[in-house]
Amino acid sequence: MPKFYEPNILEGTENYIITGENCRHISRSLRMTTGDEIILTDGKGTDFQTEVTNITESTVEVKIISCEKSENEAKVRLHLYQGVPKSDKMELIIQKFTELGGYSVTPTKTEFIVSDISGKEEKKIGRWQKIALEAAMQSKRAYIPEIKSPLKFKDAIKNAPGVKLLLYEGGGIPLKELVKGNEDISIFVGPEGGFSKNEVELAKENGAHIVTLGKRILRTETAPIAAAAIIMYETGDMQ
Repeated sequence: MPKFYEPNILEGTENYIITGENCRHISRSLRMTTGDEIILTDGKGTDFQTEVTNITESTVEVKIISCEKSENEAKVRLHLYQGVPKSDKMELIIQKFTELGGYSVTPTKTEFIVSDISGKEEKKIGRWQKIALEAAMQSKRAYIPEIKSPLKFKDAIKNAPGVKLLLYEGGGIPLKELVKGNEDISIFVGPEGGFSKNEVELAKENGAHIVTLGKRILRTETAPIAAAAIIMYETGDMQ
């Protein structure tokens, strides 16, 4: 059944009018008609099952049949603090992290970053948020991960929620040993050059655990995807 993001839909609503791009996709691309069913999501975890009651050139009217919390969302809220990588690697990271059930992504300014997004934050975040939305809809999620404003590493490591896990190529505790029993998990991944020793020490001072994904060195775009998959598996979300 087709699924669309409609952030203005509210619980308790009996009827709802869809406009804009979603309307055009429903009426022109999918050629849906009255009586067809559509799932709408508010992007915050709730799905609405609806039935099309009327279609015009500019609107699709639906009747709300039921609404319920989505079963497609992970039990753990997984937050990614990603050292800003070069090129379009961030787009891949956000897409796959969203598909795997991630909750939020914060671009993080670390000591060894090469890609400078200063002055481009608003444009970049808008593009990245759209990628998260598209990935969430493709994977039938009901929550759209938030792409947050960039933070300096020292601020990110201080304020990250839940258990803090810094992925380090220099070794550490196996990731799977630290993930169970947590509602919020924040993972820190360095850019192409990794984390500096000063950043590792600062992470420890702020209560973070230094973790490893094994003996092989993973690329900056591979590490968060691997870590997210491990966490989702270990917390029972991929079974």
